[in-house]
Amino acid sequence: MRLKTNYLTFHSIHASKNDLNTEVSCIFMETCMLPCSSERGNDVIIHWFQQSAGNLFVHSFYDGHDQLVVQNQRFSGRTSLFRDQLSSGNASLQLTRVKVQDEGRYKCQAITRRGTKESFIALKMDGMRHTMHLLKKVIVSVGITIVFKSLSFFPSVCQKGFYLYSDVLQK
Repeated sequence: MRLKTNYLTFHSIHASKNDLNTEVSCIFMETCMLPCSSERGNDVIIHWFQQSAGNLFVHSFYDGHDQLVVQNQRFSGRTSLFRDQLSSGNASLQLTRVKVQDEGRYKCQAITRRGTKESFIALKMDGMRHTMHLLKKVIVSVGITIVFKSLSFFPSVCQKGFYLYSDVLQK
């Protein structure tokens, strides 16, 4: 089953769901929502991990607060929960400025007095929405400059740097 959902001012998220896994397509450098639910209640404990990168701590919430002391620095300043919806069972994670390294398998662990619920989400990159132009000039010798330019497509710009084409300028 494919779902297309809009969340507030976020960009569209496409998710397909099967028994234990949910696949979410995210757009490079945009905001993405990873779905997770818990039992209703005010005593919820939530842990998010990126399993595909060695169980990195992505986000934790307990005692009524975000607990980010052990959060992996790759996610610093880019994660949040829907705090006003936690008591109604929404344990979804909002991830901003999505990067290529964010792609992979995530685990959401929602713990209440009634038990533990785990969800698994596969985050897939779905390209870029906006044009990105990168430019790098390298002076090879006096009077010769090589200019590397990137084109607007994913993932080559991100993974290969400035290797798409170059111009040699002579002064």
